Amino acid sequence: PRGAAGPGWVGVESVVTEKLDGGNCCITSDGRVFARTHSKEATNPWFSAAKGVAARVARCGALPAGVCLFCENLEAVHSIDYGLLPSPLFVIAALDVPSMAFLTWPDTEALAGGGGGGPPP
Repeated sequence: PRGAAGPGWVGVESVVTEKLDGGNCCITSDGRVFARTHSKEATNPWFSAAKGVAARVARCGALPAGVCLFCENLEAVHSIDYGLLPSPLFVIAALDVPSMAFLTWPDTEALAGGGGGGPPP
């Protein structure tokens, strides 16, 4: 049936978060911010909140080396104006780059809190 989970997903815990209408970005443990590509760092002004979080992450060592956070950046309004938000940045995943494995959701939430962003609703 349409939408049925494949055999690899049977009995596997999954986390579903609300889709937010922002811009995806990646924050590295050394304080860099990338948008859609990792060939150059994000330069647009609407990445200032992400860059602020990235600077704090690098300064306080909130992310282990080799781990990056994928975030939804809501600093700029796209098609939905969310009004007052607890943060303009919501962490949606954490990736251990050397192993190319995504961290568990509890580990992702812990890193999100330490980095100054938060998980989405």
